[in-house]
This record gives sequence, C-alpha cells and structure tokens, in this order.
Amino acid sequence: MKKFLVMMLLMTWSLVPVREVAAQQPLKLDDVYRVARERNPRLRAASAVIDARRALEPGAGLPPDPQLEIGAMNFSLPGFSATMPNSMAPSIQLMQMFPLFGKLGLNERIAEQSTEIASADAMEAWWEVRAEAAMNYFEVYQADREIAIMKETLKLLQDFRRVAQAMYSAGEGRQADVLRAGVEVARMEAEIKRMEAMRVAAYARLNAVINQPSETVLGAPELPALPASIPGLDTLRTWAEAARPMLERGRTEVAQASSRLAL
Repeated sequence: MKKFLVMMLLMTWSLVPVREVAAQQPLKLDDVYRVARERNPRLRAASAVIDARRALEPGAGLPPDPQLEIGAMNFSLPGFSATMPNSMAPSIQLMQMFPLFGKLGLNERIAEQSTEIASADAMEAWWEVRAEAAMNYFEVYQADREIAIMKETLKLLQDFRRVAQAMYSAGEGRQADVLRAGVEVARMEAEIKRMEAMRVAAYARLNAVINQPSETVLGAPELPALPASIPGLDTLRTWAEAARPMLERGRTEVAQASSRLAL
C-alpha cells in the first residue's frame, strides 16, 4: 500500500502537465513593470522631488533679492506730523548685496548636484520597486504551478481511496489502507488550501506594488524568457559600479561636499 502510494505521487510530480489556474488573459512581467512605473506612489513622489530640486536651480545662481526699506520716526498721530522732537522725515533705502566672486557659480553647481542626487534616488527607488514587483510576480507564478500539481495529485489520491474502499468492500483489502488513503486525501486538501492562501497574499502584495486594490484580478502570471546562465561575480560588480543608482548617488554626494567646502 505504502509503496503504491509513493509511486502514484512520483508519477504525479513528473508526468502531470502544468495547467493554467486562471482563465484570464495571461499576465506578463513587462506589463507589471509598466503599470508600476506609471502608478506606484513611491515613484511619483521621487519624480516630484526631482521637479522641486530642479526648480531651485535657476535661483541658486542669482544674487540675493534687493531690499527696500521705508523708515520714519516720532510722527504724531493721527495727522502724521513731524513737529515732535527727534522726528525724522520718511526715508527710502534700496540695498543690493553682491556675493564674492565665484560664490554664485558654486551655489548653482550645488543646486544642480542636489537635482542629480534626487534623480539617483528616483532611479534607486525604481530598482527596488521593480525587484519587489518581480519577487511577488514569481511568487504568484510558483503558487499557481504548485496548486495545479497538488490538484492533480489530489485526484490520484481520491482514485486510490476509491480503489481501497472497493477492495475493502470486496473483502480483499484492509481497513488500514482505507483510513490511510483518507488521511492522505485530507492532508492534500489542507495543503491546497494553505497554498491558495499564500497565493492570495502574494497577489495582494503585487497589487500593492502597482497601486491597485488587493482584490483586483490580473490573470495568471506567464513565465518570461530567462537567461541560461548567470554572469560571473566580477562582471556583476562591474555592472553594479557602472549602473547602480545608489553608487552614483554616493559619488555625487562626494562631489557636492567638495563644492560646499569650496563655497
């Protein structure tokens, strides 16, 4: 009995074709990236910070605003007469501060570097959002495939339970076989429920990344084309040093610190 059950399980895992769990239009990873880029609130906030920093650039290279002062002293009320002792006639002063040579250029460069830092932060946020979206996407994909295989396994276990019941009814089987088959069926049903709950949670996290209600139905994920091999460690380090926004942000901060020191 036990040997037969194990053989049935092995046949299920190796030979059962994978079926689509959902009948909706297949969901592609590129579509998830596109929607996340358009709707993720974290990316919107990062883009707004870039616009705010860029708006400060033109004013950073200008001299301070001129100051206009109007003064008067010891005027009598309500006629505003200047006959009181120590009265001073109204005066108007216009002042303009001129920074030392080179300060305006440094201020403008610091403002530009602040915009570059904000841009690097936005790109880093996109990297993180994209990684989170892909992780949840593949979690849903994995859950769909496991549920499909579990359901096929459940069908075989149910068939086995019916055979055991028929053999026991005919007096050719043991009651222990019937009970054991029932336990295996109940265990597989519980595993399917657990996996379905995990899929719902992963689906909700995916919807959160693309800023949609957690119950929104997107369809079954479709496995994209994956590389046949992973590049070496040295290659990955070279790519990271050249393209990682976090590292670019650090380099820009160092340059900005030099500009501030010169200022």
